[in-house]
Amino acid sequence: MDKHLNAINIRKSLIFHYYRIYFNILSSCLKTFGIGILFFYYLFKIPIVLIYLNISLFLDKIFFVKYRDIKIEKPIFIIGHPRSATTFLHTILTQTEDFLVFKNWELVNPSLTVRKFLKHSKILQILFSLAFDYRFTPHRLKMLIKKNIKGFWQKNKVEDRRETVQSHKKKLASIVQEEEILFLHTLDSQFLPLVTPLGFTKKGYPELCFNDEQPYQEKSVLFWKNCFKLQIYLTGKKQIFAKMNFSLFRIRTILKHFPDARIIYLVRTPLETIPSHLSLHRNLLDRYFGLENIPDFNLQQYYKHRYNYNILFYKYFEDLIREKVFRKDQILEVTYDELTNDLWNQIKRISNFAKLRLNPDLKDKLKEQYKEQPLYKRKHKNLPLEAFGLTEEKVRSDFDFVFKRYGFT
Repeated sequence: MDKHLNAINIRKSLIFHYYRIYFNILSSCLKTFGIGILFFYYLFKIPIVLIYLNISLFLDKIFFVKYRDIKIEKPIFIIGHPRSATTFLHTILTQTEDFLVFKNWELVNPSLTVRKFLKHSKILQILFSLAFDYRFTPHRLKMLIKKNIKGFWQKNKVEDRRETVQSHKKKLASIVQEEEILFLHTLDSQFLPLVTPLGFTKKGYPELCFNDEQPYQEKSVLFWKNCFKLQIYLTGKKQIFAKMNFSLFRIRTILKHFPDARIIYLVRTPLETIPSHLSLHRNLLDRYFGLENIPDFNLQQYYKHRYNYNILFYKYFEDLIREKVFRKDQILEVTYDELTNDLWNQIKRISNFAKLRLNPDLKDKLKEQYKEQPLYKRKHKNLPLEAFGLTEEKVRSDFDFVFKRYGFT
C-alpha cells in the first residue's frame, strides 16, 4: 500500500514539474520576445509533444509488452563537462554501431509503435522529428527552408538537386545523438534552457541542475531506463554506451537503477571548456532564435546562468568523489590531453576498464583515427572569455579546485 501511494506521489510530482516548467517557459518567452509566433509555438507544442509521447508509449505497453522484462546489465556512461571530448569518444566508439545507439529521429520518437510505422519512410521520420523535436524552433525552420531552397536551385543538374535532398534526409534522420536528449521528453534536462526561452529567465533553472534532489527524479530516470529497454527490444543490442554530460547531477538516482554501471569521466581544463561551451551555446542560440532577436540583457543573463551551472558541475563531481558515491572499480577518469594525444592507448585503457569487446572493423577504424589525430584542426572558432564578461583570472579563481586536482596549467 505504501509503495503504491509513493508511486502515485512521484507521478503527481512529475506532473507538477511539467506544469511548472511549462509556465516558466511561457513566462520567459513572453518577457523576452513578447506575444508572437514563438509564444504560441511553445504554448501548443509542449502539451502536444507530451500528449503524443504518453499515448505512443502507452501503445507500446499493449503491443510490445515483453520489452518490460528486459534486463539491462553493465551499462557504460560517458560523463564530463561539455567540450571535454565526450562527443568525440562517443562518436568514435559507436561508429560501427556494435553498441546500443539512438539515431536522431529515434530519440525524438522513442515509441516502438511509432517507429514501426515510420521505419521505411525517411520523409515521415523527418516530418515527425520536425513536429515533435523542441530543437526545431520557428526561427530554425525558417533558416533551414531559406538555406535549402537557395542551395537546391543553385545546383545546375537535376541529379545534383536530388543528391542535395537525399543528403539532408540522411543528416536529419540518421545521425547518432547523445542519450541525454531523452530527458527533454520529461522536461528534465539542461538542454531545455537552450532550446526554449527558459534559459533567459532571471531566476535561473536550479530544478534542472540539482536533479537528484527533485521528487520526480525517480520517475524521470525510469522513463529513461524504459527507452533503453525499448531500444534493446528493437535492435537486439544489449551493451549500452551512452553519452550523458548533464546527467552527472542525477547520477545517484541512475546508480540506484544501474548499480553495475561503469562511468567514464572526461575532464579538460576550464580555460578551454568554458569559452568553447559558451561559444557553442551562442551559435546554437543564433540557430534557434537568432541573436538579433534576443535582447542583450537576456543574452548576458543566459551566459551568467550557464557559467554558474558550469562551476557547479565541476564542484558536484568533487562532492561525489569525496562522498565515495562511486566504487573504485566503477569510475575511470580520463583527461582531454590523454585522449587526444594518446588515443589508441587510452582506448585500450577504456576498453579494459569497461570490459568492451571491440570488433576488428572498429579496431581498424580506431587505429586509423589514431594516425590522423595529430593532423586534426578544429573547424569552429571559440570567442575569447571577455566576449562573455569573463577573464582568465576569474576562471582560474572560480575553478581553482579543478586546476589543483588535475594539475592543469
